[in-house]
Amino acid sequence: MNTIVNPQTDHIIQDGLSLIGGHAQVEIVRSLFDTKMAGLLDGAGGASCHLCTATDSQIKSLEWAHSGFPINRLISDARQLFEEVDEEDYLKLPSNQRVGITHQPTSNIDIIAASPLHAYLCVFRWFMLLIYHLDAGHKVWAPSNSKVNFSKKRVRAILQERCNFSVDIPSSQGGTSTTGNIARDCFLNKRDFLTWATSSINPSDKISLEKIQTNLSVLLRLLNSGDLINCDKMQELCKETYEFILIEYPWASITPSLHKLLAHSFQLIGAYNNGKGLQNLSEECLESCNKFVRRYRENLARKTSFTDNVRDILVRLLCCSDPILVQNRLMHAKKKRDVANSLQEILYNSILSDDL
Repeated sequence: MNTIVNPQTDHIIQDGLSLIGGHAQVEIVRSLFDTKMAGLLDGAGGASCHLCTATDSQIKSLEWAHSGFPINRLISDARQLFEEVDEEDYLKLPSNQRVGITHQPTSNIDIIAASPLHAYLCVFRWFMLLIYHLDAGHKVWAPSNSKVNFSKKRVRAILQERCNFSVDIPSSQGGTSTTGNIARDCFLNKRDFLTWATSSINPSDKISLEKIQTNLSVLLRLLNSGDLINCDKMQELCKETYEFILIEYPWASITPSLHKLLAHSFQLIGAYNNGKGLQNLSEECLESCNKFVRRYRENLARKTSFTDNVRDILVRLLCCSDPILVQNRLMHAKKKRDVANSLQEILYNSILSDDL
C-alpha cells in the first residue's frame, strides 16, 4: 500500500493541489490509526509510546511526569538510523539507541495517532482494572490474578443489577460489551456508577477514585470536543492527574492510552489542531462503518480475490461519502448531553478558552 500512497503524498505535499478557483498548499498528518497500525507504519513495534521516545520506567517516573514528555518520535530519525546501520544489525543496538524501533518505517510521514474515541474505551478499561484491584485488595498490577478476577465478576454483577451497565462482558462478535456510550456515561457518573462500583472499597480509596474519575472525565470530554481549549490549563490538569496517580497508586500500570491522554493530549490539541479539541480527528465515523463494511464484503463485493474484494468495498464507501449525496441527507442535530452543574462541569468550562 505504501509503495502507492507514499509517492502520491510526497507529490501533494511538494506541489500542492490545483483547484478550479486557484492553488492550495497541503499539509498531511496521519492520525486515524490504532496502535497496531501505527507500529507497522512507524516501525516502533516495541515502543511504549508512538508519540515520544520514553521508556516504561520513564513513563512511571514522577520526575518525568512533572517535567513532561515532548512529542519527539519522528519518522526521519528512524530512517536515519537505518541508513547508518543495516537492518540485520539494528536489533543488536542498545535499547536506548533503538527507542522501541523494531523494523524499518514504511511511512514517509510522521504518525500522530490521536484516537480520541478509543481513548474513552482504553482509559475506562484501565479505570475499571484499578477498581477491581482495589476491591480485591491486591496492590500488584496483575489483571489475571484470581482475586482480581473474582472482584471483577462481583463488580460487573453489581453494575448490571443496579445501573444496568454491561461492563467488560465478552461479546460474541469479539471484544467486550463496553461501548463508547457506556464509557462516557460511567465517567459522567450516570446512575451513581462510582457509588456502586466502589461499594466494597475503603473510604480513602473512594475519595481518590472520585478525583481520578472527575479529572479523566473532564480531560476526555475536552479531547473529544470541538471547542477552543486553553491548553495551559489543560496541561496543568493533565500533570496534576498524572502525578496524583503515580503518588497514590505507584503499583498501578500506566497504559499507553492513559499515558497518551495525560502526557500528550494538550500537545496534540495545541500544536496539531489549532487549539481545538480533536473531534474532527475522531475515528467514531470510521467505527460506525464497520457494520456496512461487513455487509458489503459478504453481499456486495467480488470473491475472486482479496484485491477485488477490498476494491469493491472501497468503491461502495466512496459512493456513500459522495459530497452531493451527503449534502442532501437529512441531518439531525445531536442533542447535547445533560450534565449537571457539578464539579466536572465547572472544571470543564474553566479550561475552555476565552477566545471564542
